[in-house]
Amino acid sequence: MMSFLWLAAVMVVIACLLVVLPLMRKGDHTSPVSLAVARTAMVAVIVVLPLGALNLYKAFSNWNWETPVAAVGGEAPQSIPEMVARLEQRLSQQGGDSDDWYMLARSYLVMERVDDSIAAFERVMELSNGGTADMKLDFADALLAGDPGSVSGRAGALIEAALQQAPSSRKALWYGGSVAYQKGNFAAAIERWETLLKGNPPPPDAMRNVLVENIGAAQSALGLEPEAPPAMAEESATDGAAVSVSVTLDPALAGDVAPGTPLFIIARAAGQQGGPPVAVQRRSASELPLTVTLSDRDAMLPTRKLSGFDSVEIVARLSLSGGPVAGAGDLYGTVNYNKGAASSVSVLIDKVYP
Repeated sequence: MMSFLWLAAVMVVIACLLVVLPLMRKGDHTSPVSLAVARTAMVAVIVVLPLGALNLYKAFSNWNWETPVAAVGGEAPQSIPEMVARLEQRLSQQGGDSDDWYMLARSYLVMERVDDSIAAFERVMELSNGGTADMKLDFADALLAGDPGSVSGRAGALIEAALQQAPSSRKALWYGGSVAYQKGNFAAAIERWETLLKGNPPPPDAMRNVLVENIGAAQSALGLEPEAPPAMAEESATDGAAVSVSVTLDPALAGDVAPGTPLFIIARAAGQQGGPPVAVQRRSASELPLTVTLSDRDAMLPTRKLSGFDSVEIVARLSLSGGPVAGAGDLYGTVNYNKGAASSVSVLIDKVYP
Protein backbone atom coordinates (compact mmCIF):
# COMPACT_ATOMS: atom_id res chain seq x y z
CA MET A 1 0.00 0.00 0.00
CA MET A 2 2.87 2.37 0.80
CA SER A 3 4.30 1.80 -2.66
CA PHE A 4 1.01 2.83 -4.22
CA LEU A 5 0.77 5.95 -2.06
CA TRP A 6 4.32 6.91 -2.99
CA LEU A 7 3.50 6.54 -6.66
CA ALA A 8 0.37 8.65 -6.26
CA ALA A 9 2.45 11.39 -4.61
CA VAL A 10 4.87 11.35 -7.55
CA MET A 11 2.00 11.91 -9.95
CA VAL A 12 0.69 14.83 -7.89
CA VAL A 13 4.13 16.45 -8.13
CA ILE A 14 4.06 15.98 -11.91
CA ALA A 15 0.63 17.62 -12.06
CA CYS A 16 1.81 20.60 -10.04
CA LEU A 17 4.88 21.02 -12.25
CA LEU A 18 2.70 21.01 -15.33
CA VAL A 19 0.74 23.93 -13.91
CA VAL A 20 3.54 26.11 -12.61
CA LEU A 21 5.62 25.82 -15.76
CA PRO A 22 3.59 27.59 -18.45
CA LEU A 23 5.13 30.49 -20.19
CA MET A 24 8.76 29.79 -19.50
CA ARG A 25 10.71 32.75 -20.66
CA LYS A 26 14.32 33.50 -20.26
CA GLY A 27 13.84 37.02 -18.99
CA ASP A 28 11.59 38.60 -16.47
CA HIS A 29 8.45 36.67 -15.62
CA THR A 30 6.26 39.35 -14.21
CA SER A 31 3.94 39.83 -17.18
CA PRO A 32 0.42 38.42 -17.30
CA VAL A 33 1.58 36.13 -20.08
CA SER A 34 4.51 34.72 -18.17
CA LEU A 35 2.79 34.71 -14.83
CA ALA A 36 1.62 31.79 -16.13
CA VAL A 37 -0.30 30.66 -15.59
CA ALA A 38 -0.24 32.11 -12.79
CA ARG A 39 -2.53 30.44 -12.01
CA THR A 40 -5.60 31.39 -13.54
CA ALA A 41 -5.63 27.67 -14.20
CA MET A 42 -6.61 26.85 -10.60
CA VAL A 43 -9.48 24.72 -11.85
CA ALA A 44 -7.05 22.74 -13.96
CA VAL A 45 -4.90 22.20 -10.89
CA ILE A 46 -7.84 20.69 -9.03
CA VAL A 47 -9.37 18.63 -11.83
CA VAL A 48 -7.67 18.31 -15.20
CA LEU A 49 -4.02 17.86 -14.30
CA PRO A 50 -4.40 15.35 -11.45
CA LEU A 51 -6.58 13.26 -13.75
CA GLY A 52 -3.99 13.52 -16.48
CA ALA A 53 -1.28 12.32 -14.10
CA LEU A 54 -3.47 9.43 -13.04
CA ASN A 55 -4.06 8.43 -16.67
CA LEU A 56 -0.35 8.60 -17.42
CA TYR A 57 0.43 6.34 -14.48
CA LYS A 58 -2.35 3.89 -15.29
CA ALA A 59 -1.30 3.60 -18.91
CA PHE A 60 2.44 3.21 -18.51
CA SER A 61 3.31 1.97 -15.03
CA ASN A 62 3.74 -1.66 -13.97
CA TRP A 63 1.03 -1.38 -11.35
CA ASN A 64 -1.70 -3.99 -11.70
CA TRP A 65 -4.91 -2.04 -11.28
CA GLU A 66 -7.00 -5.20 -11.28
CA THR A 67 -5.11 -6.84 -8.43
CA PRO A 68 -5.59 -5.96 -4.75
CA VAL A 69 -2.79 -3.89 -3.27
CA ALA A 70 -1.65 -6.67 -0.97
CA ALA A 71 -1.03 -8.95 -3.95
CA VAL A 72 1.38 -6.56 -5.65
CA GLY A 73 4.81 -6.84 -4.15
CA GLY A 74 5.70 -3.18 -3.65
CA GLU A 75 7.49 -2.74 -6.96
CA ALA A 76 9.64 0.40 -7.29
CA PRO A 77 8.11 3.17 -9.42
CA GLN A 78 9.44 4.27 -12.79
CA SER A 79 11.10 7.64 -13.21
CA ILE A 80 9.44 10.35 -15.29
CA PRO A 81 11.96 9.97 -18.17
CA GLU A 82 11.32 6.21 -18.20
CA MET A 83 7.57 6.71 -18.35
CA VAL A 84 7.92 9.26 -21.14
CA ALA A 85 10.24 6.90 -23.03
CA ARG A 86 7.60 4.18 -22.84
CA LEU A 87 4.99 6.58 -24.14
CA GLU A 88 7.29 7.60 -26.99
CA GLN A 89 7.89 3.96 -27.89
CA ARG A 90 4.20 3.09 -27.86
CA LEU A 91 3.29 6.07 -30.04
CA SER A 92 6.04 5.26 -32.55
CA GLN A 93 4.96 1.62 -32.79
CA GLN A 94 1.19 1.79 -32.43
CA GLY A 95 0.28 5.41 -33.04
CA GLY A 96 -2.05 7.22 -30.70
CA ASP A 97 -4.89 9.70 -30.44
CA SER A 98 -4.77 13.40 -29.61
CA ASP A 99 -4.94 12.72 -25.85
CA ASP A 100 -1.84 10.52 -26.03
CA TRP A 101 0.11 13.18 -27.90
CA TYR A 102 -1.22 15.89 -25.58
CA MET A 103 0.13 13.94 -22.62
CA LEU A 104 3.49 13.59 -24.35
CA ALA A 105 3.64 17.28 -25.31
CA ARG A 106 3.00 18.42 -21.74
CA SER A 107 5.50 15.90 -20.40
CA TYR A 108 8.15 17.29 -22.73
CA LEU A 109 7.36 20.75 -21.42
CA VAL A 110 7.91 19.59 -17.82
CA MET A 111 11.26 18.15 -18.88
CA GLU A 112 12.13 21.47 -20.61
CA ARG A 113 12.34 19.75 -24.01
CA VAL A 114 10.67 22.74 -25.62
CA ASP A 115 11.29 21.89 -29.29
CA ASP A 116 9.99 18.35 -28.77
CA SER A 117 6.96 19.75 -26.95
CA ILE A 118 6.14 22.10 -29.83
CA ALA A 119 6.45 19.25 -32.34
CA ALA A 120 4.15 17.06 -30.23
CA PHE A 121 1.61 19.87 -29.93
CA GLU A 122 1.59 20.18 -33.72
CA ARG A 123 0.52 16.54 -33.80
CA VAL A 124 -2.13 17.25 -31.15
CA MET A 125 -3.61 20.03 -33.27
CA GLU A 126 -3.65 17.77 -36.35
CA LEU A 127 -5.33 14.83 -34.60
CA SER A 128 -7.87 16.93 -32.68
CA ASN A 129 -9.02 19.15 -35.56
CA GLY A 130 -7.57 22.28 -34.01
CA GLY A 131 -7.66 21.26 -30.36
CA THR A 132 -9.63 22.23 -27.29
CA ALA A 133 -9.17 25.56 -25.54
CA ASP A 134 -6.85 23.95 -22.99
CA MET A 135 -4.79 22.37 -25.75
CA LYS A 136 -4.42 25.74 -27.49
CA LEU A 137 -3.38 27.48 -24.27
CA ASP A 138 -0.81 24.81 -23.43
CA PHE A 139 0.51 24.95 -27.00
CA ALA A 140 0.86 28.71 -26.56
CA ASP A 141 2.85 28.00 -23.37
CA ALA A 142 5.29 25.86 -25.34
CA LEU A 143 5.65 28.44 -28.11
CA LEU A 144 6.29 31.21 -25.60
CA ALA A 145 8.88 29.04 -23.85
CA GLY A 146 10.78 28.86 -27.13
CA ASP A 147 10.13 32.45 -28.24
CA PRO A 148 8.53 34.99 -25.85
CA GLY A 149 7.97 37.29 -28.82
CA SER A 150 5.46 34.84 -30.26
CA VAL A 151 2.85 36.46 -28.01
CA SER A 152 2.41 38.81 -30.97
CA GLY A 153 2.37 35.91 -33.43
CA ARG A 154 1.16 32.34 -33.35
CA ALA A 155 1.00 32.03 -29.55
CA GLY A 156 -1.19 35.12 -29.42
CA ALA A 157 -3.45 33.72 -32.14
CA LEU A 158 -3.85 30.48 -30.20
CA ILE A 159 -4.76 32.41 -27.06
CA GLU A 160 -7.39 34.42 -28.94
CA ALA A 161 -8.83 31.22 -30.42
CA ALA A 162 -8.94 29.60 -26.97
CA LEU A 163 -10.77 32.62 -25.61
CA GLN A 164 -13.36 32.27 -28.35
CA GLN A 165 -13.86 28.61 -27.42
CA ALA A 166 -13.90 29.16 -23.66
CA PRO A 167 -14.80 32.81 -22.94
CA SER A 168 -14.99 32.18 -19.18
CA SER A 169 -11.64 30.36 -18.91
CA ARG A 170 -9.53 32.10 -16.29
CA LYS A 171 -6.30 31.24 -18.04
CA ALA A 172 -7.63 32.40 -21.41
CA LEU A 173 -8.86 35.68 -19.90
CA TRP A 174 -5.49 36.30 -18.24
CA TYR A 175 -3.51 35.62 -21.38
CA GLY A 176 -6.11 37.22 -23.65
CA GLY A 177 -5.87 40.49 -21.75
CA SER A 178 -2.12 40.62 -22.29
CA VAL A 179 -2.43 39.81 -26.00
CA ALA A 180 -5.00 42.59 -26.42
CA TYR A 181 -2.73 45.04 -24.56
CA GLN A 182 0.22 44.10 -26.77
CA LYS A 183 -1.87 44.86 -29.85
CA GLY A 184 -2.97 48.23 -28.47
CA ASN A 185 -6.57 47.05 -27.97
CA PHE A 186 -6.75 48.48 -24.47
CA ALA A 187 -10.55 48.34 -24.20
CA ALA A 188 -10.50 44.57 -24.83
CA ALA A 189 -7.67 44.15 -22.34
CA ILE A 190 -9.68 45.98 -19.68
CA GLU A 191 -12.80 43.93 -20.41
CA ARG A 192 -10.96 40.61 -20.16
CA TRP A 193 -9.04 41.46 -17.01
CA GLU A 194 -12.13 42.89 -15.32
CA THR A 195 -14.06 39.72 -16.15
CA LEU A 196 -11.30 37.70 -14.48
CA LEU A 197 -11.17 40.11 -11.55
CA LYS A 198 -14.90 39.66 -10.91
CA GLY A 199 -14.80 35.88 -11.33
CA ASN A 200 -16.05 33.32 -8.88
CA PRO A 201 -13.91 32.17 -7.19
CA PRO A 202 -11.95 35.44 -7.16
CA PRO A 203 -8.24 35.44 -8.05
CA PRO A 204 -5.65 35.30 -5.21
CA ASP A 205 -4.69 38.60 -3.54
CA ALA A 206 -1.37 39.00 -5.39
CA MET A 207 -2.96 38.31 -8.76
CA ARG A 208 -5.84 40.65 -7.95
CA ASN A 209 -3.45 43.49 -7.25
CA VAL A 210 -1.57 42.89 -10.51
CA LEU A 211 -4.88 42.82 -12.39
CA VAL A 212 -5.96 46.12 -10.85
CA GLU A 213 -2.63 47.71 -11.82
CA ASN A 214 -2.76 46.31 -15.36
CA ILE A 215 -6.30 47.58 -15.80
CA GLY A 216 -5.13 50.99 -14.58
CA ALA A 217 -2.31 50.99 -17.15
CA ALA A 218 -4.78 50.18 -19.93
CA GLN A 219 -7.16 52.90 -18.72
CA SER A 220 -4.31 55.43 -18.73
CA ALA A 221 -3.47 54.42 -22.30
CA LEU A 222 -7.06 55.30 -23.23
CA GLY A 223 -6.84 58.66 -21.48
CA LEU A 224 -9.04 57.52 -18.61
CA GLU A 225 -8.44 58.08 -14.92
CA PRO A 226 -7.00 54.80 -13.58
CA GLU A 227 -8.46 53.22 -10.49
CA ALA A 228 -6.28 53.32 -7.39
CA PRO A 229 -4.98 49.85 -6.46
CA PRO A 230 -6.04 48.48 -3.08
CA ALA A 231 -3.58 48.87 -0.23
CA MET A 232 -1.53 45.80 0.54
CA ALA A 233 -1.14 44.83 4.15
CA GLU A 234 2.40 44.27 5.36
CA GLU A 235 3.47 41.11 7.16
CA SER A 236 6.16 40.59 9.74
CA ALA A 237 9.34 38.93 8.52
CA THR A 238 9.21 35.80 10.63
CA ASP A 239 10.52 32.31 9.91
CA GLY A 240 11.90 33.44 6.56
CA ALA A 241 8.36 34.16 5.30
CA ALA A 242 9.10 37.75 4.28
CA VAL A 243 12.00 39.79 2.98
CA SER A 244 12.47 43.55 2.89
CA VAL A 245 13.65 44.71 -0.55
CA SER A 246 15.25 48.12 -1.06
CA VAL A 247 15.20 49.20 -4.70
CA THR A 248 17.29 51.99 -6.21
CA LEU A 249 17.92 53.14 -9.78
CA ASP A 250 21.37 53.75 -11.21
CA PRO A 251 21.61 57.55 -11.68
CA ALA A 252 23.12 56.97 -15.13
CA LEU A 253 19.78 55.46 -16.25
CA ALA A 254 17.45 57.84 -14.43
CA GLY A 255 17.09 60.14 -17.44
CA ASP A 256 15.49 57.28 -19.42
CA VAL A 257 12.64 56.77 -16.97
CA ALA A 258 9.38 58.71 -16.73
CA PRO A 259 7.88 59.11 -13.23
CA GLY A 260 4.86 56.92 -14.02
CA THR A 261 6.88 53.99 -15.38
CA PRO A 262 5.61 50.72 -13.82
CA LEU A 263 8.02 48.97 -11.48
CA PHE A 264 7.72 45.20 -10.99
CA ILE A 265 9.38 43.58 -7.98
CA ILE A 266 9.31 39.79 -7.96
CA ALA A 267 10.87 36.79 -6.26
CA ARG A 268 11.30 33.58 -8.22
CA ALA A 269 12.81 30.22 -7.35
CA ALA A 270 16.57 30.15 -7.80
CA GLY A 271 17.38 28.81 -11.25
CA GLN A 272 13.75 29.02 -12.37
CA GLN A 273 13.42 29.36 -16.15
CA GLY A 274 9.63 29.49 -16.35
CA GLY A 275 6.34 29.45 -14.52
CA PRO A 276 4.89 31.99 -12.12
CA PRO A 277 7.03 33.93 -9.66
CA VAL A 278 6.97 33.05 -5.99
CA ALA A 279 5.91 36.60 -5.06
CA VAL A 280 5.21 39.81 -6.98
CA GLN A 281 4.37 43.48 -6.36
CA ARG A 282 3.85 46.30 -8.83
CA ARG A 283 4.80 49.86 -7.93
CA SER A 284 5.88 53.02 -9.80
CA ALA A 285 9.18 54.64 -10.73
CA SER A 286 7.99 57.81 -8.99
CA GLU A 287 8.39 55.96 -5.67
CA LEU A 288 12.10 55.23 -6.20
CA PRO A 289 14.09 54.76 -4.10
CA LEU A 290 11.68 52.60 -2.13
CA THR A 291 11.51 49.62 0.18
CA VAL A 292 8.83 46.93 -0.06
CA THR A 293 8.19 43.71 1.83
CA LEU A 294 7.70 40.57 -0.24
CA SER A 295 5.89 37.90 1.74
CA ASP A 296 3.52 34.96 1.49
CA ARG A 297 0.72 37.48 0.94
CA ASP A 298 2.24 38.26 -2.47
CA ALA A 299 2.16 34.63 -3.64
CA MET A 300 0.68 33.90 -7.07
CA LEU A 301 -0.25 30.37 -6.00
CA PRO A 302 -1.36 29.36 -2.50
CA THR A 303 0.87 26.28 -2.81
CA ARG A 304 3.97 28.29 -3.82
CA LYS A 305 4.75 30.70 -1.03
CA LEU A 306 7.94 32.52 -0.21
CA SER A 307 8.24 30.64 3.07
CA GLY A 308 8.46 27.38 1.13
CA PHE A 309 11.68 28.25 -0.72
CA ASP A 310 15.22 28.14 0.67
CA SER A 311 16.63 30.37 -2.07
CA VAL A 312 15.05 32.90 -4.43
CA GLU A 313 16.18 35.43 -7.00
CA ILE A 314 14.68 38.89 -6.56
CA VAL A 315 14.20 40.99 -9.70
CA ALA A 316 13.24 44.67 -9.97
CA ARG A 317 12.19 45.74 -13.48
CA LEU A 318 11.08 49.07 -14.91
CA SER A 319 8.77 48.61 -17.91
CA LEU A 320 9.53 51.54 -20.21
CA SER A 321 6.67 50.55 -22.54
CA GLY A 322 4.24 51.05 -19.67
CA GLY A 323 2.80 47.60 -20.29
CA PRO A 324 2.89 44.40 -18.27
CA VAL A 325 5.00 42.46 -20.78
CA ALA A 326 8.80 42.68 -20.46
CA GLY A 327 10.53 43.95 -23.57
CA ALA A 328 13.70 45.32 -25.09
CA GLY A 329 14.89 48.48 -23.36
CA ASP A 330 13.38 47.67 -19.98
CA LEU A 331 15.67 48.37 -17.03
CA TYR A 332 16.28 45.78 -14.33
CA GLY A 333 18.45 44.53 -11.50
CA THR A 334 18.68 41.25 -9.58
CA VAL A 335 19.90 39.90 -6.26
CA ASN A 336 19.85 36.45 -4.66
CA TYR A 337 18.25 35.85 -1.27
CA ASN A 338 18.75 32.81 0.96
CA LYS A 339 16.28 31.85 3.65
CA GLY A 340 17.76 32.30 7.09
CA ALA A 341 20.11 35.04 5.95
CA ALA A 342 19.53 38.75 6.63
CA SER A 343 15.87 39.69 6.36
CA SER A 344 16.60 42.51 3.91
CA VAL A 345 18.31 42.85 0.53
CA SER A 346 19.11 45.70 -1.87
CA VAL A 347 18.54 45.72 -5.63
CA LEU A 348 20.19 48.23 -7.93
CA ILE A 349 18.47 48.67 -11.30
CA ASP A 350 21.51 49.03 -13.54
CA LYS A 351 20.97 46.73 -16.53
CA VAL A 352 19.05 47.02 -19.81
CA TYR A 353 17.20 44.21 -21.57
CA PRO A 354 18.59 43.76 -25.10
